[in-house]
Amino acid sequence: MGERRPRKPSAAAAGGAAKPSRGQRGWSRARRPEQKRQRRATILEAAIELLDEGGLEAASLSEIARRSKISKANLYRYFESREAILLAVSLDELEAWLDALTTRVETIAEGPVGSRLEAIADAVVETLLARPRVSVLVASLSSVLEHNVGTAVVIEFKRSLHALTGAPTEALARAAPGLGVDGARTFMTFVFVSVAGVHPVANPAPAVAEVLADPEFAEMCVEFAPFVRAHALTVLRGLLASP
Repeated sequence: MGERRPRKPSAAAAGGAAKPSRGQRGWSRARRPEQKRQRRATILEAAIELLDEGGLEAASLSEIARRSKISKANLYRYFESREAILLAVSLDELEAWLDALTTRVETIAEGPVGSRLEAIADAVVETLLARPRVSVLVASLSSVLEHNVGTAVVIEFKRSLHALTGAPTEALARAAPGLGVDGARTFMTFVFVSVAGVHPVANPAPAVAEVLADPEFAEMCVEFAPFVRAHALTVLRGLLASP
């Protein structure tokens, strides 16, 4: 066994300033609140870029650190895990989608009930299609993103999401007479469950997509938009028909 290379005396020991490590070069700790907010935003932007480029698999902690030019060790100053980062991204994306959905539903104020329900179902699907990240993230919440995070992170996420659904719930209750706030909240739950279940099936792995292209398996193909729309409409009609 060869001898270890003798350590060179550190710069500090020699009377000079310590040399920054590779992960620290060009990095300084954010101390002011605005600096911390900017650093956090940089991390989330990096995660979004990776998510758009290659899906959840591409948004690893190592890649987020590389893209944001922040070492993995320093990422932990802002988020406890990769999943916590993606939960924060999810909350931002859900807020944008729910705001858009509320705006659309608020325009549905006249016409027969049947026409209003059709318009609500259209609003759900079209606002989702305009923000494809939402479906990707919602489909991964229970199976991936809500794992490897502490209770405090989950509580904050759930509370924030519950608050965000308040405006669309009230708009839905006004747009669909007889639905009520409770019915509207139930409808929103069904929408989340529908998106979570349909998105993975409608976006299969390459090998599965190749098989489903065969006419023999055509009936097994699921298209996201038509299925989610039909499901939303069925749920609305069922809720209004319930005593």
